[in-house]
Amino acid sequence: MNKVFDKGIDNLLDFNWKILVKEGLKIAVDSWEKFDTNYNKNFKKYFETSIEKYNKVPTVLNDDRQELLSIYQESYLEYKKIEDNNEHIVDKDRVLSSSVENLLSISNYCWITGYGGIGKSTMLKYFFLTSIINSSEKSKIPVYIELRKYNYDPRERRGLLKFIYEEMKVLNFDLEYKYFENMVSKGRFLFLLDAFDEINSSYMTKFLIELDECMTSNCDNSFIISSRNMPKGNIDTVDGLKNFSTKGLTLEQAVSLIEKLKFYPNDLRNIFKEKLSESLFLEYESLAQNPILLMLMLRTFAKNSNFPKEKSSFLLKVFIVLYEEHDGSKLGGFKRELKTNCSEAEIRKLFSKFCYVTYFKYKGEKKEFSISEIKDILDKIISSEKIDVDISKILYDFSVCLCLIYKEGEKYYFVHNIFQEFYAAYCLYGFKQEEQKKFFTKSLLDSKTEGRAYNWRVYLTTFEYYKELDNIHKNRYFDENVVLPILEEIETAPNFLGYEYELSEFYYYKLINNKYGNNPGTLVYFPFGFELYNAKIKSRFLYYISSDNEKEYFSEFDKLNTSDRGLFRKRVSYFWNNGGKFFEKNVRREIFIVTREEENPESGVEYRLVKIPTSEIVKDELLNQVFKIANLYRNIEKLSLYRNKIENEKKEEQKEIDFLLGLVNY
Repeated sequence: MNKVFDKGIDNLLDFNWKILVKEGLKIAVDSWEKFDTNYNKNFKKYFETSIEKYNKVPTVLNDDRQELLSIYQESYLEYKKIEDNNEHIVDKDRVLSSSVENLLSISNYCWITGYGGIGKSTMLKYFFLTSIINSSEKSKIPVYIELRKYNYDPRERRGLLKFIYEEMKVLNFDLEYKYFENMVSKGRFLFLLDAFDEINSSYMTKFLIELDECMTSNCDNSFIISSRNMPKGNIDTVDGLKNFSTKGLTLEQAVSLIEKLKFYPNDLRNIFKEKLSESLFLEYESLAQNPILLMLMLRTFAKNSNFPKEKSSFLLKVFIVLYEEHDGSKLGGFKRELKTNCSEAEIRKLFSKFCYVTYFKYKGEKKEFSISEIKDILDKIISSEKIDVDISKILYDFSVCLCLIYKEGEKYYFVHNIFQEFYAAYCLYGFKQEEQKKFFTKSLLDSKTEGRAYNWRVYLTTFEYYKELDNIHKNRYFDENVVLPILEEIETAPNFLGYEYELSEFYYYKLINNKYGNNPGTLVYFPFGFELYNAKIKSRFLYYISSDNEKEYFSEFDKLNTSDRGLFRKRVSYFWNNGGKFFEKNVRREIFIVTREEENPESGVEYRLVKIPTSEIVKDELLNQVFKIANLYRNIEKLSLYRNKIENEKKEEQKEIDFLLGLVNY
């Protein structure tokens, strides 16, 4: 133990001793000498053992425990300001968690709430350590208690003070109980009670009664208790507790925390801090505000600097951390009591199904759910799983234990949309392959959904997670269960006119919405005859899987020799002036061409749309040559190559299976 703690302990004990002597203890005169002898010795042993225990904390970054004081990052706690005795709320204010005095100056009885991993336990340990180091004449003796141990305390004990005393004895505190009890009566303690939510539900009511009695009988002491966000009717029923809500880290605080992680290379931390400041913090704000998840982000970033594009591994890891690693790092490998008694795999499966229904049923547009809506969804999931578990217990585990959803007013919300989006895709990814194919072909190609692209983001997000999960599991589900069945369905449809038509719809959509500007070279060639301002999901999907080899059309066009470019413009002008006679009614095989006119000094470069029959392009060598440098042609070519690649890989895989089966004469 360092000299800073030694000096702090001496000062703290000296200050409190003087107060005790001045006020007098209710003990016999002959007991004063014994108390005087044991006071310093026992509290010093208690502090030395506690400091050794609490000044080193585990992180999710490596196996080494780090000094808490070196990595602690203060954050803001929000509380409600009261105008009068009627508790009329004027507004909200906030206080910085850099000092316990900041809270105690507002209330002597504090209740800190927040989500898992947000730093509540670390905060209370920090308050314990700094109360020793920064002791003054007004400082009380800090006592840090892990409330999860209340679960293992003998039921015959006689109240909360006895429990606290027994926990102090575990840390080498051997002062007689009557002296400890007398010190409590004089208000000489700051009790830091950590994690009320870790008390088993069957003991919670008993604890709350004891806490209320203890605070009432010993009102001159200070009490700070922490808890995850919980349903009403729990700790909020204790009179006098002032609620402080943890709001997580700001960008500046997140950057500061990363800077404190000196055991990670400077170069890596500097790059990560830059990424946070540029966009990463805003993109993942609800995650980056959480210290433990921010560290996981750094850990993931250290392995893959393209972290923002590959979230799946991170989100799977986060679930394990929320279920097990964070609480499992505490003494005895404690795991939070799940009311469902589900294993990590079981609760993950339930949560994934819940995300699947809430996400895809409402096309990603619904962000809040009433209790009746949630109960209806969970009731159906439970029936399909054929398990016997109360919906209220599942909700408790989702919200209190795993902190993946939360309640505000009468509605439930996901802590972050990213969890809903990913675990919806994760659930779908676990379906049988034929069911996956059916889901995607029906939802993307069904006549009821293909007319509008309002829910395209849902599919785009799912596709990205599918590809990441394929990388993790070494599968080809995106190719074989999404791309191939959709292409086959499109090609066998009776109204299929060719990919130049199917794809071009999206080009036309882009063109109209860009008003012929914004690099129109990427919008060259598309059929005529579809709705102007919407592209069907089918068209969007085809563009999505085929557009990665696009080039700037006009830069390619300029590579043609001068005479060919001139001849091409003449051909286009001919169709511009005489296009009407080439077309028959109800024929939807025409092509629009975006052409670039010569630059005009007054108006700059001008573009115009020209309609040409595809039959004319095919038989005209020059038009066909230009068509092949257009992006639509590149898309069609990519689709063909992509499909052939998938089919060839499937054939090779089947050959390998047949070969292995043959080796054992199957």
